[in-house]
Amino acid sequence: MKHIKIFVKLLLVAAVLFSMLHFNIIEIPNLDILFDRLTILILLIFFTAIFVHNFGWWLLLKAQKYNITYLKSLLIYTAGTFFNIIMPGGIGGDAARCMYLYMFVKSNEKTSALFTVIISRIIGFHALLSLCLFIGFFYYEKIISSDSLSIIYLIILTIFLLSILLLIFYIIFHKKILFFFLNLKNNKENLFTKSIFLLIESLNSYRKKINYIFFSWLISLFSHTIFLSTFYFMSIQLNINFLGFFENTVVGGLSYISNSIPITPGGIGIGESTYNYFYKLFLSGPEFANIAFGSIFFLSYRVLYSFICILCGLSFILIGKPKDKFTNKGYNNI
Repeated sequence: MKHIKIFVKLLLVAAVLFSMLHFNIIEIPNLDILFDRLTILILLIFFTAIFVHNFGWWLLLKAQKYNITYLKSLLIYTAGTFFNIIMPGGIGGDAARCMYLYMFVKSNEKTSALFTVIISRIIGFHALLSLCLFIGFFYYEKIISSDSLSIIYLIILTIFLLSILLLIFYIIFHKKILFFFLNLKNNKENLFTKSIFLLIESLNSYRKKINYIFFSWLISLFSHTIFLSTFYFMSIQLNINFLGFFENTVVGGLSYISNSIPITPGGIGIGESTYNYFYKLFLSGPEFANIAFGSIFFLSYRVLYSFICILCGLSFILIGKPKDKFTNKGYNNI
């Protein structure tokens, strides 16, 4: 039976790869590019970013006392990464991770495990916005000289400040917030109110473990910096590197956020167009009007990262149920 499951998974990975190539969702570039030193560097950077980012998620699992090893969490994470190229936006990996945790964790201890995925996504989003915001301070004059960039950074700053205020508000009034949503769930129980209550309850369990949240945020900040550096190296490879490393990081970060919006499978077309748009906002002059900067995003993320996702299909093929289901030994409420 085990061999049959592996064979079926292998067929699924092959079918996904064939569909991606047949419908031009991903394209194989000139083979000379694939063996270029910068291309190999970019592939290694993507792998490194995956290993680092998974460590941040694993910390959240450890904070809840789950007996999941880093290697097992990495297997789950990379298996989820495979689904990033076939599901809308960037939700494929999160959905797959939730599915595996639901199957692998004991039935009465699933909730905290599932919400580590959501909390990890929130931390990652905040770290990415923070990275773009911090770098933006060094390009203050360029930002205020562009109405579009000024509006974008005003939105980012607003979200950042609101998140800080919400965190302070939650720390001060966490008991009242939990009690409010408990009453809401009891008076009007539905999927939405139940999910909100469970999320608040899960967040409450981290209240005495802020250090785990903080370290996970720092790791996410680092992993995003690593990940986004690939756009800079690809711009060098394509000989259209008109922006510096940190400006490329901002452009890549904003387009990566846009690419995560669940509209098209893997965010196809969204990341490229927004990257081209944001890149040109940092430039001035008509000589850049006809340059397709979206090709930087396409080749680095859509081609090379998709290649990494397909390789992660090996984890999807090999992953199986653990001998004993994962447990947090009953420490859900610590």
